[in-house]
Amino acid sequence: MKKQFITKQFIATLCILAVVGVAVGVGVEGADVDVTVTPQIVSVTVANGSVDYGVVAANSWNDTIDGTASGQQVITSASNVSTDIALRSSDAAKAGSSGVTDWDLVAAAAPDDFVHSYEINTAGASSASWTAFPFDGTFDNIKTASLVTLSNNGNTATLDLRIDMPTTISDTTDHSIDVTVVATAT
Repeated sequence: MKKQFITKQFIATLCILAVVGVAVGVGVEGADVDVTVTPQIVSVTVANGSVDYGVVAANSWNDTIDGTASGQQVITSASNVSTDIALRSSDAAKAGSSGVTDWDLVAAAAPDDFVHSYEINTAGASSASWTAFPFDGTFDNIKTASLVTLSNNGNTATLDLRIDMPTTISDTTDHSIDVTVVATAT
């Protein structure tokens, strides 16, 4: 009888463990979670990439809206996030000749000093509202929060440029000016 009791106890214990094992086994089943990530892309293109002010006399100006300068620029977002646009202008550097005077970018034209200005918007330029580039080498959006925001891929802004020539010029060699366009995520 003792043997029967141990056998019944043993069988009962095995049944209980089997039920617990099934219950635990059911709760341990795996499940997959699909995870996707999209990398942030901040990018712009500038077309056509060149402005030709042409021949401009000392103490006069030319621009791409009301003047004869060619090359209104179109900035296009290739970003997948809203993008703030910043601009910076360089001094006017001599075109590879020694002994030629560079022109400094300043707030008001003076001998061998010029003013470089821009007009940027997302609606296209119909009349100019010129803003002078900072002459300390900084990007203009540092002072104005944001020049323009392109909200998504494919949005565009027009960029027009103006030069106010030095009041007098020490030389007549061609000078080059770099305008840097930078995009940052909003």
